[in-house]
Amino acid sequence: MKKNLFLMTLTMLSQFLSTVVIFILLARIWEVEVYGEFMFLYVFGNILSVVIDYGYSLKLVKDFSRITDTDMQKKYFNEALYSKVYILVGITIAFIVSIVIMDLTIESTIAFAYIYFSFVFNSFAQFFLLPFRAGKDMKVESVTTMVCNIGFIISLMALVVFNKSILAVTFLFMLAKLIFLVVSFIVQKKYYDFDYKYSFTQHNEYIRQIASNFPYSIQLIISVLYFQVDTLIIGGFLNHYEVGIYQSSMRIVSGLLTISAIFSNAYLPYISKITNEKISETNFKYTSVMVICGAVIGLVQYVFGEYLITFLYGNDYKEAGIILRLLSIMVFVRYIGVSYSVILTVMDKQYLRAIAVSAALLTNVLLNVILVPNFGLIGAVTASILTNIILLIIYYSMARVHLRREVGYN
Repeated sequence: MKKNLFLMTLTMLSQFLSTVVIFILLARIWEVEVYGEFMFLYVFGNILSVVIDYGYSLKLVKDFSRITDTDMQKKYFNEALYSKVYILVGITIAFIVSIVIMDLTIESTIAFAYIYFSFVFNSFAQFFLLPFRAGKDMKVESVTTMVCNIGFIISLMALVVFNKSILAVTFLFMLAKLIFLVVSFIVQKKYYDFDYKYSFTQHNEYIRQIASNFPYSIQLIISVLYFQVDTLIIGGFLNHYEVGIYQSSMRIVSGLLTISAIFSNAYLPYISKITNEKISETNFKYTSVMVICGAVIGLVQYVFGEYLITFLYGNDYKEAGIILRLLSIMVFVRYIGVSYSVILTVMDKQYLRAIAVSAALLTNVLLNVILVPNFGLIGAVTASILTNIILLIIYYSMARVHLRREVGYN
């Protein structure tokens, strides 16, 4: 567990650098409105891409941790790979339709395409590395991800010295993730003897794989929606400037939530292997750690929120200070809920997580539609806090019931 935690820390730290530090850099070189337009397209692309991910970061890791037969692993991975390809075709059609509906400028359309394909390449790159996370070679995933992300950061810092346009930046996003995909494929091929050939006779198996993974995918899709939909609503009711201010805070929040993601990704393969008798004890310890981490991080965020905004982004984003301080409540709540969501996954109650986040999404959309037009960004923050509290209550209740029923937790 400690080794997994260390390696996952390296992986997530490199992802933190590429998904938080880079956006801070872009915010400082662009005007708020330009940054807001970019983030609106980025969030939209992220929502589309999470469908392509289709929950394999949960299900494949959990299943591979339990499959010891090499032939079964080969078969499982082949089916998972082409189920993703099937999904990619459908989502790409949806992407094309969304471009037509949004009626973007030519420049924004090209930038959106670059962003979308960068997410596609990144999804498959991470997918090729998932077997390492599930097995005993998490170091391979950590090193590969870290090297590619650091290379991306250095390349972007060099690019913006000469060209700061959205098209140049988004093209580099796409190119960097394509390189990440190629490297990940080569690395996997070196360590695993998987079958990458498509077989039409396996068509029904690919479809079955999609169906069996649906509870995992729908939970992640809706989770991303309820965490990101507020940005789309802000863009619809307000403007790109407000999106820029709001997303400057949310980028920091994403960074602060990295620690919870590190623990979650390292904890899942570990707890998937332990006996039922130890699950409740292990989860209690894990929950305690998450509560302490969330409290400390939330307190620091609240006290130093305004300073962090001006230090990282500059005075143009000063309005985001109060937003970041208020979001400290949401960060604390999310840390508490991590362990209960993992427990539901381990106990094969993913459909319950899907129900929970569906309720959270509906709540979030309703609250944002009511509050954002009337209270602006403060309304969006309020909606986010209330939604996460509701989700925590649901997760806690579900996990407690099933722990008591299946492992005798009291």
